[in-house]
Amino acid sequence: MSALTRRGRSPTRNDLVVAPGSLGVPALEVRDLSRTYGAGDVAVRALRGVSFQVEPGDIVCIMGKSGSGKSTLLRQLGLLDAPTSGQVLLSGVDVTRLRESRRRLLRLGHLGYVFQEYALLPELTAEENVYLPSLMTGTPLRQSRLRARELLEMLDLGNRARHRPSELSGGQQQRVAIARAMVNRPTVLFADEPTGNLDTESSEMVMTALTRLNEELGVTILFVSHESDERRFAKNLIVLRDGEIVEAKS
Repeated sequence: MSALTRRGRSPTRNDLVVAPGSLGVPALEVRDLSRTYGAGDVAVRALRGVSFQVEPGDIVCIMGKSGSGKSTLLRQLGLLDAPTSGQVLLSGVDVTRLRESRRRLLRLGHLGYVFQEYALLPELTAEENVYLPSLMTGTPLRQSRLRARELLEMLDLGNRARHRPSELSGGQQQRVAIARAMVNRPTVLFADEPTGNLDTESSEMVMTALTRLNEELGVTILFVSHESDERRFAKNLIVLRDGEIVEAKS
């Protein structure tokens, strides 16, 4: 297993510990994953031995009632939290017990994240919000800006590139957030209820944007949703109840 990065310089794509697109290897594999919060009488078992695989280029919808473990699962898969037990493998590599410094580099260069709240920096333009994570990898400004513009054009936001978040609708802000999540060319994109704050029309545009990225760029996508209608955007479905998978469909 190679090091993620050498000391004294910014991480690059060549520093990733995983090898995306390895032939016959799942993009993501989960083995007997459990997460318990607290201890003793107040312990809460948010995940209970969850196991599944996601193939490269797949798009998976994760559903379940409030408290079923959807967001907890996404946090484990996205290396935002550490499981109590079990394993998470990215392109065949177990990343569960990596040091936080290495997990951070994987989050920056190999994984993308879209949150319900957009999380855009209000003082920056849409374009600047998108290319900021690219600068964090040491990519030159000119190259980062070009990539940001390409993504914004792809998501029908080219004419909004110089607008700040306060000048954008909710749906436009979420598409900017999606472009930002894609700027470092992740192989896996996680979206936690990306349409939760949007109206029906804006939700449709956001989900269409995700499926377009999946089809045209080949990014593997896992998204959490509470809207049954959004199952139609996925190739596969995982339904959780009380921290366990109760349904899985392709």
